[in-house]
Amino acid sequence: MRAMALDVQSLINERENIKIQESLCSSYFGNSIKEMENEVQILKDGSRKMNSDISSVAKDTTEKVEVLHSAIEKVQVIADEWVKMNYTINRIWSFTKETEKRVEGLYSDLMKGFKQTKRKVPFWRD
Repeated sequence: MRAMALDVQSLINERENIKIQESLCSSYFGNSIKEMENEVQILKDGSRKMNSDISSVAKDTTEKVEVLHSAIEKVQVIADEWVKMNYTINRIWSFTKETEKRVEGLYSDLMKGFKQTKRKVPFWRD
């Protein structure tokens, strides 16, 4: 009987040890789980903040790119107009040089004519 009582007492002690261990484990892991949940929440909040920041930077960058694109288009228009103006100026310059040569030729011919006829060259006043 005494052996049975010892066995029963041993079982009761074992059961209480298991309960104590379960209690310790649940409190340890319970705290650990709560800490992990808190850490996960902090990470989620940080992730949301980063996503918001990235979105804001992307929006700002898009706006800056649009402004730069507009400025580049304006510069391109100005450059195209400059090319046209430069072409026109070169044509006018060429025409002016040709006209100058013709006038010099006419003047030379006129002076030769006056020399051949031995006439005085008239003096024109402005």
